[in-house]
Amino acid sequence: MALPAATFFSADSAEITPDIEGDFFGSLKLSNQTFKTTNVNRFEGLNDELIRLITESGSAIARVLDVGVSSGVTTIELLRAFRAVGVSPEVTATDLVVEAYIVPLWRACRALVEEGGFPLQYELFGMVVRPWRRHRDLLNGMIAVRWLVNRVCAPRAHQALQRGKGIRSVRLISPRLVSDPRAKVMSDDVLKRNPGLVARFDFVRAVNILNLHYFDEPQLQSAIDNLKSYMAGPGSLLLILRTRGQGDLHGTLFQLAESGRLRIVRRFGNGS
Repeated sequence: MALPAATFFSADSAEITPDIEGDFFGSLKLSNQTFKTTNVNRFEGLNDELIRLITESGSAIARVLDVGVSSGVTTIELLRAFRAVGVSPEVTATDLVVEAYIVPLWRACRALVEEGGFPLQYELFGMVVRPWRRHRDLLNGMIAVRWLVNRVCAPRAHQALQRGKGIRSVRLISPRLVSDPRAKVMSDDVLKRNPGLVARFDFVRAVNILNLHYFDEPQLQSAIDNLKSYMAGPGSLLLILRTRGQGDLHGTLFQLAESGRLRIVRRFGNGS
């Protein structure tokens, strides 16, 4: 069972295990209907191969941009792979939804909500209640309970957020990443070019974000143009990757040439 948000974000980052993180973030369904979860060791083996290719390319990696990081677990694993070969880059990890708030409902009752007030979790007298329903709720009668809890708690949570009293700001990212001195976490929309990111990064990674499940083709082109603009210059690298299950990886590592075009360094699986 997932921890209450107030407990999770109050714990020492050293006490938060990957299993605890997985349970907590896996219980959060965002307003865009995606889940704030990432499986551990998803890129086991790939990261080692990636570091080898980067080393062989001759690219010096001082700044990394990781896009669409969800809970940030794979960002931690990427940093670990770099550090294993003596490289410690600065990393900027971005996701569309990063900021959230714990707001009071009643005594011993709280809610975790997005910036707009969308509920992600209720804590009612120490018990965690998910706002979203799943198929089994139809079978065990919990659908009525969740409907009633949302009906009563969601408006109150929104009002509490608007009042701004007694609320606590948190980041929907692994505390292990947030506490890393070489990491910066920020909210960002890949479809909107961010001037603060332009021409800054030696390595840009986009995993499970550039696909037709989320965007149409013009949007994908815009997103790719934005990511390319964030590359520091010739020799910098871009990895676009998608997964279809544990170990089933498909993507391409590109390098920016002097001409301004992207050349293929390596395809993984079916490529991108």
